[in-house]
Formats: sequence, structure tokens, C-alpha cells
Amino acid sequence: GKVAPMLVLFSLYLGCDEAAVAAISILFALLQVCLAPWVAMQLSVLTFAAKYLSQHRTRAAYDLLWTSLLLISILAAAVAVALWPLTSAGAGSPLLSIFGLDPRLAEALAPLFQFLPALVFLKASSGLLGSYLAATGYNGEIGAAYCAFHWLASLPLAYAAGSAAAAASGPAAAISALVRVHTAAWGLTAAAFGVGYSCAVARSIPRPDVLAAVGISTSDRAVPGSTVPPGGIPPGFVTPPRPAGGASPVRTRAAAAGEIPRGGRDATGSAKGRPGGPVVSPLREPLLPGPGAGGGRG
Repeated sequence: GKVAPMLVLFSLYLGCDEAAVAAISILFALLQVCLAPWVAMQLSVLTFAAKYLSQHRTRAAYDLLWTSLLLISILAAAVAVALWPLTSAGAGSPLLSIFGLDPRLAEALAPLFQFLPALVFLKASSGLLGSYLAATGYNGEIGAAYCAFHWLASLPLAYAAGSAAAAASGPAAAISALVRVHTAAWGLTAAAFGVGYSCAVARSIPRPDVLAAVGISTSDRAVPGSTVPPGGIPPGFVTPPRPAGGASPVRTRAAAAGEIPRGGRDATGSAKGRPGGPVVSPLREPLLPGPGAGGGRG
């Protein structure tokens, strides 16, 4: 599912010389080096997010991801600062000689380095949000978005842009066009995952006035006299009942997979076969207080 090797093949097909092909290969290798520290941090973030969700602490999980996005921004800024001597001096920077003594390589590398900070931020944030959404039931949407932005749109557009640049300014200009389209595709991916994540947050966290009615806080501080974990969702919370003569407001993946019996609830409003338990993941539809929620309220 990697797109970067396809761009290297495009550069060869468009007639780029060995220095230009080496430059785009070095760019993607440096991108992997910059993302390597974040991979371990991302695993830790997702592990703690899963722990918070299992404790019904959705607010804590979302706050953790927002903090992680801030750390990604800091990482991208650090990469930009580190590359500033290379991007500001252009092909004349003596630091480029560490990648090779061929002046053609330095000339091809200099304009590519300006894309590296943006690629670090976009790929890291897309990986974090995409992995989180995929793990919480949106894996089909994540795969469709990646396929649409990168394989169906990015590759044809990258080849068209590279061909136009090669025809206008020579084969060496094609690699900048290829990387520019690749960066734009990651920007669209990050934006789509960000919108999906924001919608998941809005749909899964109950309104503060609803929570206040049953003595629950949306923060991580416990409510005096409440048995609900800080920032948590009580086990008695269930989804809205089916309207009279209408369909269920949201059909969850769990119900479609048969993990929750079709029909939803018994006469008391509890899940069939699981009295008093939640009927769906809090990430798939808004939670409202049902019968018996909040220690006998309602």
C-alpha cells in the first residue's frame, strides 16, 4: 500500500537522471527516519487511548489525542528548524555534501527538503487519527479514504504533473512536481481524518447538560457523591430507544455483525441478554441516559 516507490518509478519513466532519482529516494528515506521516533510514541498513545475507552473515559482519550497532535506539530517544527540551513542556502549549502559529492545531487535535493516538514506532520497526524478511527470501528472508511486520495487521485495527478513539468523545464523538474502532489494528497488525507475524528468526538460525548442531570462531569475530576469514574460514562447509559413507527437512529457495526441482538432492548430499556450494560460502543452513536442510569435516576 506504499505510494512512495511508485513515485520513484515515475521519475525513472519520465527520464530523470540518476541524481534526481537518488534525490527523491533520499527524501523518502529521511522521511522514514524522522517518523521513526513517532512510531513508538504513537503505539503508546493508542494503548492508553484504548485503556481510557475501556474505562468509559472518552473525554480523557480525546484529550490524549489532541495532546499527541500538539507533539506532532512540535516534531514537524523541529524538523523544519533542522533543515533550515539546507533550504535557505539551496544547492550551495556545504551540508548537502554529506549525501554525495555530485553537484547534480545537491541541486536536486535542495528544493525537495522544503516538503519534508509538511510530510512529517501530515503523515504522523494521519497515522495517529487513522489508526485511532480504524481501531474504533471506522476501518472501512479509513481504507476507502486512503485508496481514494492516494491511489485513485494522487498517482494519476502526480504522473500528469510530472509529465507537464518534464516537458516544460526538463526531467529534473519532474521530481518536485511528483513530491508536491504527494504532499497535497497527504494533506487531504489528514484533513479527512481530522473531520472524521471531530465528528466521532461530537457524536460520542454526551451534552454537558445531560451529564449534569445525572451527576457526571465531562472533566477528569470526580463528581462528589457520584460512583461514576472521573470523566467516565456510567454502565447504565444506553442509546436512544427506537422512535414509534421509525427506524433506529444509527445502526452500529456491532448490531450488524450480530454482536448485539437485533431488536435492541427489552421492556426495561436494557440490552437483551446483558441487563444494565451498554449496548454499543460510545464511539458509534450519542449516548443518552436510559432507565436505571446514574444509580437509579430516571
